Parts: sequence; C-alpha cells; structure tokens
Amino acid sequence: MKKIIAVMIAMFTIGTSVYALEVSVGASVGLGPSFLRGEDAKTFDKMYSTVYGKPMGVNFYPQLDVMVEFLPFLALETGLGSKIISTVSYQDTNNPDSVQANFQKFLNFNIPIMIRGQYEYSLGVTYASVGVRLGFNLIGSDYHFLSGLPEGSSTEEASLFKSSPFNMDIAFAVGQEFRLGDANYLGIRIGYDLNVIRPYDTKALNDIGLESPSLFHDDITFSLTYRYAFGSKWKS
Repeated sequence: MKKIIAVMIAMFTIGTSVYALEVSVGASVGLGPSFLRGEDAKTFDKMYSTVYGKPMGVNFYPQLDVMVEFLPFLALETGLGSKIISTVSYQDTNNPDSVQANFQKFLNFNIPIMIRGQYEYSLGVTYASVGVRLGFNLIGSDYHFLSGLPEGSSTEEASLFKSSPFNMDIAFAVGQEFRLGDANYLGIRIGYDLNVIRPYDTKALNDIGLESPSLFHDDITFSLTYRYAFGSKWKS
C-alpha cells in the first residue's frame, strides 16, 4: 500500500512538473497539541476529566515534501507523511498505573494536497496554504480504548471505537522560509488540521445499532521544514 501511494505521488509530480516553473523536494518534522472537537467530545471530556483529570494531547508528524510552483505567487504542495502518534489521553498523573482513556491515531499515513500562495524575495519566502490531508490507517488499531482495566475485563470493554481505514482533514498552514545559498530553504511552519471525516469507523457503530458521536480529532503542528529547489530562479 505504501509503495502504491508513493508511486501515485511520483506520477502526479512528474505530470505536473512539465508545466512548472520550479519543483522542490524536502522534508519536515512537526510536533504540537491534539484535541477533540464536537458536542459529544464535550461529554467525553466532562466524564473522563472527572475521573482522570485534564487530558494531554500531542501529535508527532514527519513528512516528505514535494512542491510544484506554477506561477511566481502560486504553488502546489503534496508529499507523504505519517502521524506517528496523534493522541488525546486521559490519565491520573498521580498514578501512572491507573486506567487510561485514549483517543489515538497511530501510524496514520497522510497525503496532503494543498494550494500555496506565496511571496518570494531576496531573504526567502512567506506563504499561506490551504487544502486537504488524506489519512490512511494501515495498522488497524483501535481508535478509542481504555488501558489498564481491572483484571478480568474483556476486550470489548477496552475497545470502544475501531479505527477507520480512511479519514480526512481540511488543512491550513502559514510559514516562513529562509534561503540558504541559491536553492536551499530552511523554514518554520504552523499548521491546523480540521478533522472532517472522522478517524473512527462510523459504519461499524451503525451496524451494531449505535449512532456515530459528534466527535472529531484536530491537530495543531509546529514544524521545521527544509526543501531544495530544482531550477531555482536564484541560481546564477
């Protein structure tokens, strides 16, 4: 599956690069808070916070990046990344062995497809991007589960929601890149992923007669970025 996705990105990039002014490849690594959103998210938060205290939310997101610049002020961003972990966890901080309630996207592979508006000058590039982030869960792990349950508890009690094989976020980002030499760019980026197709299997819940909760899983990510521009306009 990963090889198929990589080939799709490569074919897409080659096809679009024919009409491009500039093509860049690079990588980024990000870290930031995760949190739940929606009416039922408030219910879960009230219930679990009473028992365990306030949650800890964190996401870690490395990515391989491709940027295709069509116009001086317009580019397409894509690539292949993995939310190695994106979790909102409730736990009694005074007792590490206590029961935990976790809402977790684990090894969720992502393909961003984003339009980037940018302004480039001698120092570097300032930009804003918007698009979608397509997520594929290749592990099949549970999305919402309880760990550390009393001995004798069943798996059904521990696993409340199953992960969905596909999810999608509306992605927003702003960033600043600094040019090093004529074709290397080092930057910082702030992104917000607004979850719109939920990361848990709503069909599985409906099949057993349960209504899907109003529960979405958002991420804010602070990233360090690097890219190398082929055919850079700044090369002498």
